[in-house]
Amino acid sequence: MKQNGLLMHVKDNVVVCTKELKPGEILQYKADGRWVTMEVTELVPIWNKVAIQDIAEGENVLKYGEVIGKSTCAIPQGTCVSHFNIMGIPRNYGDEIA
Repeated sequence: MKQNGLLMHVKDNVVVCTKELKPGEILQYKADGRWVTMEVTELVPIWNKVAIQDIAEGENVLKYGEVIGKSTCAIPQGTCVSHFNIMGIPRNYGDEIA
């Protein structure tokens, strides 16, 4: 089996798919130097994110080790994460430069 997912940071709760994955297909990615596999439960288009753990409604979604949004509903492991189930969180980047 070939790698078909990219974990950007060890804190992330999503992985980027490097190919389209259909329900029942296996996602494979490296985390902390070891291979991780899991079943995808719905269609995940290429370059989209898939939840690698259950994400509760209102929980932060992490990519690159950073918050990229907040879930608007429960997102089960193995499902697609997109603008349909997360919303952006306004940031004041000026405050982060201090």
